[in-house]
Amino acid sequence: MNKKILIPALLVVVSGATIFGTSLVRAQDSSTRGPSLLIQNLVEKFNLKEVDVEEVFTSTRNQERTQMQADFESRLTDAVSSGELTEAQKQLILQKHSELNDKQIQGTDEWFNLSPEERRAKADSQHQELEDWANSNGIDLKYFFQGRAGDQRGTRGMGQGRHLGN
Repeated sequence: MNKKILIPALLVVVSGATIFGTSLVRAQDSSTRGPSLLIQNLVEKFNLKEVDVEEVFTSTRNQERTQMQADFESRLTDAVSSGELTEAQKQLILQKHSELNDKQIQGTDEWFNLSPEERRAKADSQHQELEDWANSNGIDLKYFFQGRAGDQRGTRGMGQGRHLGN
């Protein structure tokens, strides 16, 4: 697939998954928006305590995030070991990754208030900023996207729930 299409598509998928994940966190905050429909249905169906179900969801989400971060760091360490990246580049990628995650979480409400055209323009702008950053640091964006450019796992965050080839 053409890199000019793949990289923006991956950025949109990552942004969408982050926004979707953040919206789930907000939906589960019963003090502001009430329980999510899934949590509510589980509570009612199995006669459980809402707080216990929310705790399981939160714990599982945190475990998944921790594992994903560990996998990401491991892939970068492997790239350093094989000479594809320097240790300094690895640290730059980790810092940028953290910065972008924080920025996306803080800006979630803004994304929901944008039209589809405005979202696309914002995504394109963010992609260009990331591409410029990577170029100025001599980093191939494939390392930033956790080496997943060749598979279809990124589609899950957009509601697909399965590999496109299946």
